[in-house]
Amino acid sequence: ASNLRLVRSLIGPHVNLTAVIKANAYGHGAVIIGESAIAAGADELAVATVDEGAQLRDAGIEAPILVLGPIGIGERTRAIGHRLAVVVSDIGFAHALAADARMMLAKEPVSVHLKIDTGMNRFGTNPELAVATAQAIQAHPELRLDGIMTHMAAADDPDPHFEQDQVAVFDRVLADLADAGIEIPQQHVANSATTLRFPHDHRSRVR
Repeated sequence: ASNLRLVRSLIGPHVNLTAVIKANAYGHGAVIIGESAIAAGADELAVATVDEGAQLRDAGIEAPILVLGPIGIGERTRAIGHRLAVVVSDIGFAHALAADARMMLAKEPVSVHLKIDTGMNRFGTNPELAVATAQAIQAHPELRLDGIMTHMAAADDPDPHFEQDQVAVFDRVLADLADAGIEIPQQHVANSATTLRFPHDHRSRVR
């Protein structure tokens, strides 16, 4: 609770605060830390896997939960059934996710965050494909494009140049999307180190 109050004092009241509690809240207990984080003012929770998100839902946590990691073929329906927000990084996955939601007769669209690979080279869509991927998501009424994100690979490096290069790529993607008439409500790039070191990169939410 103290840590969340500190972060809130840094980001102000208008930036959403996502508490990342993957890996059993880094060993502290996902359910109790998730409940405590929401009670202390976190707006959303984030986890690495569908299993982690399902554990929180099964414990009665109703706050929005974003699964940060890639999801396997057999996990899509479970994510939809537990009302988890999902990261999308390619067009094929978007089509498959929509098909699963349609098959399940989901009562509401699946919340989707488009992830852009700005330099970490681990998980995310190529910036050149961002517009096409966003359009593919928006083409499906079963999906709702709630966010666009990337991950800073070296935000704690004393040299800020790589961070700045990644942000520049992200902003070019945003400009391309705007030119295509696509506006995405939530934009987030800031992990803990970025949140502490680069206030101008807080955007719509921090993680």
